[in-house]
Amino acid sequence: MANNNVRQSKLQKIGLELETTVGAYESTDANTEKLPVENLSFSIDRGTGLISRSAVSHGWATSLKGVVGTRAVTLSYDMEIQATDAATDELQPYWVKALAGCGMAVSSSATVTELYPTPKDVSDFTSFSTGENGPYSISHTWAENNNGTSDVYFPVKGCQGVPTFSFATGERALINFNWHGQLEDTTTYTVFSDVDFSQTNITDTSANEGNALVVKNMTCIIKSDNSSGTSYSDVQIDALTLNSNFELAERQSPCADGGFLPSAVFTNSEPTVTFALAENASTDDVVMTDFANGDIVFMSFTLTFNNAQNSTLQIVCPRTQLADAGFTDLNGYRMFSITARCIGDSGNPGTDTNVDRPTRGFWLRYNPSP
Repeated sequence: MANNNVRQSKLQKIGLELETTVGAYESTDANTEKLPVENLSFSIDRGTGLISRSAVSHGWATSLKGVVGTRAVTLSYDMEIQATDAATDELQPYWVKALAGCGMAVSSSATVTELYPTPKDVSDFTSFSTGENGPYSISHTWAENNNGTSDVYFPVKGCQGVPTFSFATGERALINFNWHGQLEDTTTYTVFSDVDFSQTNITDTSANEGNALVVKNMTCIIKSDNSSGTSYSDVQIDALTLNSNFELAERQSPCADGGFLPSAVFTNSEPTVTFALAENASTDDVVMTDFANGDIVFMSFTLTFNNAQNSTLQIVCPRTQLADAGFTDLNGYRMFSITARCIGDSGNPGTDTNVDRPTRGFWLRYNPSP
């Protein structure tokens, strides 16, 4: 049954586009991609907001009328990782573009895209080229159906984000994003469109709505300096979380709309990777010895997509130290619960010699057609 004068949460969508001018809103067009997200949260909650004047002496027992101060947006959602189709083998799909707005550089060859944290300044986007690109800023357009006749837009510009990657056996692979953004319209905050909801130019990312990555084929390589580089490449992983721990720094400006400029992404943090590892004689020695000694451990996790070309996503943590080690139970067998800190060393690029990223902490390698 239809509901009058209410808007259903399901009837909304959000589009993303890289900004050709940092901090300038990109209107929806053919390049705007519809994101497969859930748990969407949108709040105009940063800044001083409505400033109370309760302490102003005016001979009244109540407050005076408040005044509007600075205002900016916090936006968060969980994004599904989907594969591209065989016809395009796109090296920079929508989720790669989103990560380019999180203080990460995108480096592409003819067949592989790599992403890694970078301290470089945010730049204007033109196009992806061979070699290192980014980081960039992002425009979001949140649109909701207005009684089935037109859209209501919430345009947000200058977005910079912090990603967290979550993988669990038998579940979809998700990236959680937390964004800081600025309001494009500081008068009403919204833009009303007279076009039908299906014609908003927030188009489907591809014809791959069924190709969400389900974690059912994830291999893990763990090499320990202490165990002479022994590789454990067939260990049972139940869950994996990679937290970038990036920091968003506020940039307030009295000359900017709403009082804010695009936030800076500080990547000089200590990323962490948390996972559950099956306990056996081999892992007992490596985990507990490395934990006790504070040894350096190389970790690499490879996930395979369930599409025709078996696209892969590799997460490489070349130098880690085990910060926490505990024990848990999974269906009757014992598991290590491990948190490792990703560290850098300018004198040692780590065990993975295919890519020289010595100080990055971690990087991602996406191959649409291995």
